[in-house]
Amino acid sequence: MWHDNSVFSYRVKSYNSLIQVVRIESTVSVILLLVLTVRLSFYYELNVILYGLGFICF
Repeated sequence: MWHDNSVFSYRVKSYNSLIQVVRIESTVSVILLLVLTVRLSFYYELNVILYGLGFICF
């Protein structure tokens, strides 16, 4: 009985650590996605501005 209990507690601990890792991973991926989106929109706006300037100048 004690053996089963220790195995169960070990499983719970490993499950909790797994949840923490998944949370960290998802947070990191969301941050990376946001950074990527901001960068893409920034580059897009920069291209539009440069294209507009070129269109005005030429």
